[in-house]
Amino acid sequence: MRDHSQHELMRKLLQKGYALDDIKMVLTDFTERGWLDDADFASQLLQQALRKGNGPMKVKQQLMQKGVSSEDIQRVFADVDEAQWVEIAETVWQKKFRGNAPSDVKEMAKQMRFLAQRGFDQSQIRQAVPEIVKI
Repeated sequence: MRDHSQHELMRKLLQKGYALDDIKMVLTDFTERGWLDDADFASQLLQQALRKGNGPMKVKQQLMQKGVSSEDIQRVFADVDEAQWVEIAETVWQKKFRGNAPSDVKEMAKQMRFLAQRGFDQSQIRQAVPEIVKI
């Protein structure tokens, strides 16, 4: 069991064969009662992603796939500043590479690719991955 966005619930209920008008009526009722809130859903998903060590680009993509509006996404992302993303990227890098700075360009590219796959942008990656260490 997990929270769902309005878009996800609508899709699931349509698949089950419920009428679109009935679904819209129920979702509107749930929203008015405060049982269903996409902004709250987005905030919870963001907090979960922060704990998992995912970057902002990955989180935004997940939220868009779940049908959360761009306004709600911007609202939740306003609470997280760039320094926090860099700190998370550094933590993820430390955990994966055990603090071993890259020894050559190939290793640096590997480490940077890893963080990019986790959803961090180039600015955050450049701050998280240390310079090449000459051995």
